[in-house]
Amino acid sequence: MIDTLWMRLEDVKIMPGAKIEFEGGKTNFETGEVKQVLLFEDVTGKQAFGKTAYCNAETYCLDIKPLYGGIGFILRLSVPKQIHENNYSPILEGEFSQVLQKVEQGLSDNGIKTRLEKAKVTRLDCFKNTLPSEPIPCYSRVFSLLNANYAKDKTTYGVDGWLMKNSRQQFCIYNKLEEMKKNKEVTKGLPETLRFEHRVLKADKVQSFYNFTTIEELKAKGWQALIDKQKETWRDDFFKYSPEEIEIRAESQLRTEMEYFQAKYGNRFFSKYLKVIGAQALMQQAGGFEVVKKALENMACNRMRVWRAEKELTEALFEIENLKVEPITLKTLGSLYIELKEKVLA
Repeated sequence: MIDTLWMRLEDVKIMPGAKIEFEGGKTNFETGEVKQVLLFEDVTGKQAFGKTAYCNAETYCLDIKPLYGGIGFILRLSVPKQIHENNYSPILEGEFSQVLQKVEQGLSDNGIKTRLEKAKVTRLDCFKNTLPSEPIPCYSRVFSLLNANYAKDKTTYGVDGWLMKNSRQQFCIYNKLEEMKKNKEVTKGLPETLRFEHRVLKADKVQSFYNFTTIEELKAKGWQALIDKQKETWRDDFFKYSPEEIEIRAESQLRTEMEYFQAKYGNRFFSKYLKVIGAQALMQQAGGFEVVKKALENMACNRMRVWRAEKELTEALFEIENLKVEPITLKTLGSLYIELKEKVLA
């Protein structure tokens, strides 16, 4: 359900000795003296602010920034990580109040008094974990048919995934276990998981999309309203095609790939295309050329034969990279599409 949550705090009171870190200050190079910029009020009672300040903890980050007419307090956190070791599993609706109380107490312990229920939501990411029946790369062509861009989402997780986005919202799909491993989190015992995330990135979009503004209003809407809205948006924006339309799109893409080989190899195009597909299936089964090399050596193939085999595979895989041909599966793209649609909208 909810993962990343950003909110703008209202009615904040900073206590004496609050644990706030400032972003630098004016330094006298000759003496080394640092003149700290005023953060909240100067001697005239007017708000004054120089650079950003922070109050960060292990499970949340608070940025204190200058805004027109005052100071902005932007709190960023992963909701599941407040009560779980990681954000793999969603929290229950009844645990959300527990999350808010924990973060509010943490801020208070650091000298920042506020009521999170009055905070305004400025970003809201919701997710649904699915357990695919095939290896995750097998679904790549389905996503490309749905106009999702294959990319390394460096702005968030730094993992390979599929992304549809604009400046106000994103649809992101990625291998959750790969992301956790990159973050050095424990994945033992977890099944291969395809994560579907919908991210609303702006406060005005949160208001227009969900029809609420504050945390208090979010709670009043309830978990089921969020779940229903997520199902609706995935159905209407991503899973809006019939299986027949997916098969038509797949035929068109397959024809495009074979036309590429036909233009390059003429009458030999189909055998060349099969060779490329076979090379990928071989590498997927072996897990790398070292296994193929070992098998050839055990068959008493000489060094030249092994070298030629590696060269042929490398050339075929280069063709695959150009075409983004995905691993072989006996399931049709239509059946893979229906599987994901049913699991995400369940």
